[in-house]
Amino acid sequence: MQPLPGPSLAQASQDVSYNLNGQRLGRKGRETRERIVRAAVEVLVEESDEPFTLSAVARQASLGMSSLYNYFTDLSELMAAVLDPVSASAKETWLAELACHWPDDEIAERCLRFWNLYAGFWSQNAAVLHQRNRMSDAGDERMLACRIEAGLPLMDGIATQLGRGDGTKPSDEERALASVLGTMMERTVTVQSQPNYRSYTAGSFGRGTSALGNAGSRLLALAISDWRKTGTGLR
Repeated sequence: MQPLPGPSLAQASQDVSYNLNGQRLGRKGRETRERIVRAAVEVLVEESDEPFTLSAVARQASLGMSSLYNYFTDLSELMAAVLDPVSASAKETWLAELACHWPDDEIAERCLRFWNLYAGFWSQNAAVLHQRNRMSDAGDERMLACRIEAGLPLMDGIATQLGRGDGTKPSDEERALASVLGTMMERTVTVQSQPNYRSYTAGSFGRGTSALGNAGSRLLALAISDWRKTGTGLR
């Protein structure tokens, strides 16, 4: 079972000052809101046959629906709160790896580290992120916005690595290539983090999902190295 968000979740709750009735949240109110968000994560992590609904979360939190509605109007709003600490952990892990420009002679090493950090982030938060994507695919506009917002730093970071580190704004061509590479990463680790696919890759490749990570990071390194040398990307 995945660990539940810790300090980041508490901090996210501290950033909310009022409930939906306009009442200022005191200590008890903040604890109740955090309790609901934790219950939502628990329901997702358990991956039972029961649908992920507000009523399922209320039961997990041992609260009545009226109490839950004091804090969240619908499932989409609750999921946005669940995603807050996940986004914070992204900044501390794989996004931090993109903060500085990678030297040419370290591209392969840095790509592998970056890929592993990104895959680890997905593995740690798989239940939540898969639910976000399911809701997004089903037409939930708020979850679609969350998904796009989460993907932009990945695309921007890769686009910056394609350049020479002189602060020049990435070109349209670099953004296009970064979008393709970022989509490759996101799709691969999304599939990697599904339990049934992990068993398939173990049987097919003999090394499980690590084989996919090694292959993906190598493609990423080849693309970045080639673009820096030629300015025309993969040929």
